[in-house]
Amino acid sequence: MQWTESQLDAVNSLDGTVLVAAAAGSGKTAVLVQRAMQRLSDSQHPTDANRLLIVTFTKAAAAEMRARLEQRLFQLLREEPGNGRLRRQSVLLHQAQIGTVDSFCADMVREFFHLLGLTPDFKILSDKQEEELMSLALDEVMGEAFEAGKMEELADAFVSERNDARLMGMALTLYRFMQSHPFPEKWLEEKLEMYLAGDPSPWEQVILSYAAGAGEYCGALLSNALTLAQEDSLLYDAFAPALSADREACLALAQAARAGDWEAAAAARNSFSPKRRGALRGFDKEDALLLRLEEVKKTMKGLKTCLSGGGTRAELAAAAPLLQSLGELTVSFSRRYQEKKRERGFLDYNDLEHCAVQLFCGEDGQPTPAAREVAARFDE
Repeated sequence: MQWTESQLDAVNSLDGTVLVAAAAGSGKTAVLVQRAMQRLSDSQHPTDANRLLIVTFTKAAAAEMRARLEQRLFQLLREEPGNGRLRRQSVLLHQAQIGTVDSFCADMVREFFHLLGLTPDFKILSDKQEEELMSLALDEVMGEAFEAGKMEELADAFVSERNDARLMGMALTLYRFMQSHPFPEKWLEEKLEMYLAGDPSPWEQVILSYAAGAGEYCGALLSNALTLAQEDSLLYDAFAPALSADREACLALAQAARAGDWEAAAAARNSFSPKRRGALRGFDKEDALLLRLEEVKKTMKGLKTCLSGGGTRAELAAAAPLLQSLGELTVSFSRRYQEKKRERGFLDYNDLEHCAVQLFCGEDGQPTPAAREVAARFDE
C-alpha cells in the first residue's frame, strides 16, 4: 500500500485527538485498519486488541473492520510465527469492541441500567410497536389539549374538517428532529426562545447568505457565457450588452446580500429581468449559452420567493403563538411516549443514544463518573 502524506499522518499521529475527514472511496477504512495494526504491533507503545474501541455506523462496516484486522494479523503471524505478542492479539481481537453505534450504546445501557432507572431486561421496539405506541400517545395528548382549550389557534391553522393528520404529522416531524440532539427538550426550548424573541436576524442571515451565493453563482455563469460569446463576433455583438447588464445586476444583488441589506437585496431581485438579447439563428454555440441563461433564470426565480415580502419580523410575531403551541404539544407527546415505553420495558434506538449521552455527559458537558470508568478500559 502506497500511503499519502495525509494518510500517514492519520496512521501515525499519537499526541492528542485526531480527526480525519475524507471522501467516499478515499481509503478511510484501510487507514483505520493500518492505524489499529500499528497500535497492536508497536514494540515501543503496544496496545492490546481488547483496549481498542472501534465504532461504525453499520453492521457490515463493523464486520469488514474485524475481518480486515484478522486478515492482517494472520499475514503478520505467517511472516513471524514465533511472535508471541501477535498470537496474543489474534486471541484478544475476539474480545475487541468493534461494532455499531447502536450496539455500543446498548451494551453501555445494559451495564449501567441501574443509573438510568431501567430494568436490565429492556427490549428494543419493533417498527410496528413504535408506530402503535406513538399513535396512542399522540392521540391522548392531542385529545387532552383540545379539552383544555389549548389548541384552538393551532387547530384553526392546521386541522381540516376531515381529520387532524396534518397537525399530527407536524408534531411527529418536530419530535423526530429533536431526537438528533443530545438534549432534545433543551434544544427545543432554546429555539422557541429565539423565535419568540421576534428577532429575525438569525433567519435573515441564512437567507441573505444563500442569496449572496446564488447571485455570485449567476454572475459567474454570465461571465462564462460572455467568454463563450467572444468566440464569434456576431454572437458577441448580439448577446454581450444583455449578458453584461444581467451579470452586473446579479452581482449587485450578491453585494447587497453580503452587506446584510435585506431591502436592497430584495429590491435588486424584484427589479431583475433578463435584458433583451439579439436574435441569431443557426449558431451551435448559442445552445451552450442558452443552458447557462436558463440556469440563471431558474436560480433568480427561486430567489424571488426567498426575498419576497420583507416582513420577516411581522411573520415571526404572527406565527409565534402557533409555534409555542406546537412546541408544547410535541413535548407533551414526547413525555407521554416515553412513559408508555417505560411501562412496557421498551426502548427505541433514539433512547439508546440518549441514555448513553445521559450516562457519559452532564448537561454542563463534563464527563460523568461512568464515562471515566468506561474510558479507563480503552487506550484508543
